[in-house]
Amino acid sequence: MSFLGAGMSRMKLPSMGGIHRLGRLEPRQRAVLKLRTGCAPLNAEELAFVIPERREEAAVVRPRTLQEVGNLLGLTRERIRQIQDSALRTLEQEEEEVVVRRRGRRKVSR
Repeated sequence: MSFLGAGMSRMKLPSMGGIHRLGRLEPRQRAVLKLRTGCAPLNAEELAFVIPERREEAAVVRPRTLQEVGNLLGLTRERIRQIQDSALRTLEQEEEEVVVRRRGRRKVSR
């Protein structure tokens, strides 16, 4: 599932399960991906990572740049990039595991 993020950079979320799979991430990782892609509003647990004075701004669902997300969370854009990359790696690894399990089931059922 691809999203056109702010700053016109393309970010790709693993396709299997889309937004529902974000629930398996740590709350801060979910917050970063949701803020970067604008794919869904933050829940209360994710909103807790936002600087209190910026929570109203964070409630607006829209794609944001690394810098904008950093400003909302009180982190550098480099740290936001690291959190984003870690979250995407986690989702990709999980997706690969699902594919391997499905292939295993097909071999058994033949």
